[in-house]
Amino acid sequence: AEALRKISQAPLDAHKQFLLGECVRAYLPMEPEQKAEYDKLLATETYAGVKAMNKTIYEEGIEKGMEKGVKFGREEGRAELLDCATNLLEGRFGPLPAKILTDLKSLSRQELKSMISNSFRISSLDALDFHGLK
Repeated sequence: AEALRKISQAPLDAHKQFLLGECVRAYLPMEPEQKAEYDKLLATETYAGVKAMNKTIYEEGIEKGMEKGVKFGREEGRAELLDCATNLLEGRFGPLPAKILTDLKSLSRQELKSMISNSFRISSLDALDFHGLK
């Protein structure tokens, strides 16, 4: 922990600190009890800088992958809502004018949900209020 603390305070860029830290961690095999003690030590204020540089490339990759997955999931969910809204409106009112399709595509996920909920209360496409959703 002390070696990592000194590396975290060294006048090096983050990448070099990370690489040196990886060297130290590579030769730091620990039993579960030692790992628990080490983690407790790193949680103290003295070793606060170590925790920031203590992520491995694997952990950073996992985090980035999760972020991309969440973003992809949101985009997919929004696309499904857009399809649902389009199908719902076309089922009730027939083919949609280009302006309505453009307005639908500009709505957020939450706005699409609101529009779908409110679409059962309207009697014509003219009654759609896209501006009231935003």
